[in-house]
Amino acid sequence: MFNLEQSIENWRNELAAQPNLAPDDRRELETHLRDLISESCRQGLGEEESFRLAREKIGQLRLIGKEFKKIGSIYWNKPMALTAWAIFFVSFFLPAYAVPTFFAGGVWPGYKCALEILPWHMGFPGEGWLVSIHLVLLNFANLLMVVSPILLCRFGRNAKLMKWFRHLTLAAVILVGWFYLDQFNDNYGRDCGLGCYVWILSFGLLYLSVLPQFVLKQNPQPPKHA
Repeated sequence: MFNLEQSIENWRNELAAQPNLAPDDRRELETHLRDLISESCRQGLGEEESFRLAREKIGQLRLIGKEFKKIGSIYWNKPMALTAWAIFFVSFFLPAYAVPTFFAGGVWPGYKCALEILPWHMGFPGEGWLVSIHLVLLNFANLLMVVSPILLCRFGRNAKLMKWFRHLTLAAVILVGWFYLDQFNDNYGRDCGLGCYVWILSFGLLYLSVLPQFVLKQNPQPPKHA
């Protein structure tokens, strides 16, 4: 006699043998399987026939793992993001800003600039409350870059979360771009060193790495779900 729950359990065990499927992936597929079975049963089919059809619609298990392995990079361009993280790290050790002598002058490397804009420090040259707020907000841009590897690796398959990440990255690009324009307008642009430009470039690349057109260049034919 056919036992639906036992059949689903056996199917789940086969699914667990697929090395490229994360637990969340398996739960999503099982939910989809059960929805298909319920839909067929409402149309008058028996449980055994409904299970068979649902399994066929989802696809062969040996192909599911391969497709999910590809899906992991659909919503972000991994090579471009890796480049962004690499040059962001390098920028902290390059000469970034020529500081006037009355601000303990010299050429500050990127990490020194990052330390000076921390909210409890705020030793970076600047005037006015608006400049101070902007410099504090740059900490959030740096924090986003630091945690982005974790966010992309963990949630890179979630279209809704990646949309929010894209918006946050654009905000970070605006903040760092505003910093350079503000320095340029105040005639401090000439004081920005190589590290400053590399730092700004890293945010631009990170933003491009999550734009659909650049993601599609890496994945010209996204996997199709059965």
